[in-house]
Amino acid sequence: MAETLQSFARGVRAVLERLPCDPRPRCSIAYVRAPWWAQGPQAGVEQQPGALFAPVPGDWPAMVASERVEVEKDAMWAIERIFLKTDSATWAFSRMIEGLVSASDSEKDTKSFVSRGVRAGAYDVVAIAEFDLADYRSLPAVRLPAKTGETENTIGLLDATIVSLLNWFREKVAQGVGLRHHSSPWDLDAILRNAGTVFLGGIQRAWRDDWLRQDLFLSLDAVAAIRHEGEDCSGAILIAPSEARGRLPMLRLQTTVPLHDTHWLRKLLQTSSDGFVGVSDGTHIVGLVEVSGMVPEEGFMVRFQGQHRWSVTAGPQRLLSCSRGFPTFPRQRLTRDRFTDTFARLFSLETRSTTADQVWLVVDAVMKSGHGGLVIVADDADTEAVRLAGQSTLVEPRVLLAHEAAHLSKMDGAILLDALGRCYAFGVILDGLAVEQASRARGARFNSALRYVFGSQEREACVPRLAVVCSEDGAVDLLPHLRIPAKLSDLTRDLESLRAPQDGQQPVSPALIAAAKRVLPYAGDLELSDADFDAVRRAYVGEFRLGGKEEPDYLLPLRTDLIRDP
Repeated sequence: MAETLQSFARGVRAVLERLPCDPRPRCSIAYVRAPWWAQGPQAGVEQQPGALFAPVPGDWPAMVASERVEVEKDAMWAIERIFLKTDSATWAFSRMIEGLVSASDSEKDTKSFVSRGVRAGAYDVVAIAEFDLADYRSLPAVRLPAKTGETENTIGLLDATIVSLLNWFREKVAQGVGLRHHSSPWDLDAILRNAGTVFLGGIQRAWRDDWLRQDLFLSLDAVAAIRHEGEDCSGAILIAPSEARGRLPMLRLQTTVPLHDTHWLRKLLQTSSDGFVGVSDGTHIVGLVEVSGMVPEEGFMVRFQGQHRWSVTAGPQRLLSCSRGFPTFPRQRLTRDRFTDTFARLFSLETRSTTADQVWLVVDAVMKSGHGGLVIVADDADTEAVRLAGQSTLVEPRVLLAHEAAHLSKMDGAILLDALGRCYAFGVILDGLAVEQASRARGARFNSALRYVFGSQEREACVPRLAVVCSEDGAVDLLPHLRIPAKLSDLTRDLESLRAPQDGQQPVSPALIAAAKRVLPYAGDLELSDADFDAVRRAYVGEFRLGGKEEPDYLLPLRTDLIRDP
């Protein structure tokens, strides 16, 4: 089962990186031998380091046998047996693990997701993804009272993604191709699209009891792709419960518009804007209402923001962004403080704050322009403009104004500035050496900026360069990433705590995990031995990939990051 755990952990990390989502769960695989098989271990659990769920597998066979008696009286199992061919022992094992994990979550402040049981050869298998409760609740989600009144109903992209991932894993294990981590690549696109379906389905079912057959995610994404009379899709839809709809002074439609009728819905959205929106019960548009200047207290707002782009909000909280059919968490906008800090640490100027403010005006204008763009700031902008003259449009160097930057960024290529904010060229087609940080998942604009910034570090004379990459979907990347400055004495203490012998049977403490996260970016400066690096990795819990290569982090180490004690 160790390879099954590796497969599961690898898939979880790969999917969450696509969202992107910083908190990483600890993964576990629980298994029990089928009653008709007499060879091999009866039960067991494979876990990543740091998992807080601590079961006693020796008790499981008897617990499954007892649970199986109750399961065979359950009408739900009868449905599973007919449609999914689920054995009562498999169903009983799944319910037993859910009960154990729920008790562990209550005791240890964790939030875990448990897959449905699946028969894999002679064993029943269940996958578990365990988050720290504080990390789980830090991500955007809406928590509604469940219809039964027993537990809350969470509507969030993380929940939907983990559910989608667990269902995919279960299907692959059932097919016999999910047990070896190298045998079946994870279909990340399919998992993410299904996560969108699960997320929107949760919104529909929040206030409806009837069986819903339509895929609202696919319908909304299809609407966002349709241009009407040469215009991109805009407007908004408020999905609200019946009580909230009854309080709205809306213009009611005698003939409601089905949300799955994408062309009719797209035509209706021509009447909509940010202030005048369609009102839906989850399956149909039932009216139109003016909501300018107010944020509805109940319901979910779907906002269309151009072709292939839309988002879902609940009150002031943005839950999901969708671009070209793939849902993601809303990206954090590049802030002035983060830009200024990176600028000041890269470029050694006496008037850092003044020049950083000047360059920020250009960057901010490009970000607000509503289309993709690329701004490069380089210490050698004057000589680079001459070198790249054949693949750019040169200008007489002067400080670039914000409105000028917004117009120049419409042209393919980069705007080239020096650290004083003077523009030397625009429409620059960048070159650069191939670098290991390149990402196949990103576009040409991002990778060309990456090569240009990091390629300069490969040369004998390292020239400070900074890039701001603005994508058409609104995402903004600042390159390079810089380390959090740290004192050498603090890192030395962290390393000593990591070297201390650890009880392999006990979960890794949060303090030790934090120490590992601080030490790892400075591994080169501290000259870690192989034993030290292994100690750091063991404490790093789910933050490293099992059996695979680490994803690039676009980190540029600076000598000034490490603060040596006087």
